[in-house]
Amino acid sequence: SQINPTSYFRYFEPCLRDGKDILYLCFTSGMSSTIQSAQLCIEELKGQYPDRTILCMDTLSASLGEGFLVREAARKQTEGLSLEQLSQWVTEHRLQVCHWFTVDMFDHLRYGGRVSSAMAAAGTVLQIKPLLHVDDAGKLAVVEKPRGRKRAISAQIARMEPRSGETGRNRSWRLP
Repeated sequence: SQINPTSYFRYFEPCLRDGKDILYLCFTSGMSSTIQSAQLCIEELKGQYPDRTILCMDTLSASLGEGFLVREAARKQTEGLSLEQLSQWVTEHRLQVCHWFTVDMFDHLRYGGRVSSAMAAAGTVLQIKPLLHVDDAGKLAVVEKPRGRKRAISAQIARMEPRSGETGRNRSWRLP
């Protein structure tokens, strides 16, 4: 569910009060309007802390992809990159995170409103393991509907093979 501005305030304000700047890497706007809540909070906090820097970035990523960007940004911070440089690094690399995955059960897709109860039941009976992808707009897309775990994993691996010369999320990216 969407995080409300008050929750952001509760975490951001003490950091600003302690004299720290903030770089917030937000869950993709393609699947949630959470970034709007963060930006509402940030606008209010900028008025209270005009000398502090608060940057809010749309990662266009979710789950492990977002975690990867956060981890790498933290690693880059220890290398000495400034907040602005970190923001630029995330902007340059957020579309290079490979987001291909499959699910065994339809529960989360059903609860999240991505599939109906009837489709979830049919998919379970037919052993469909949807191959999902977070596209360059940060939206979740069903790419294939293989039947059986083995086929789903094979399809996922085939999509994740390195493809030099391609741009965006169709290209696999590995750490240096």
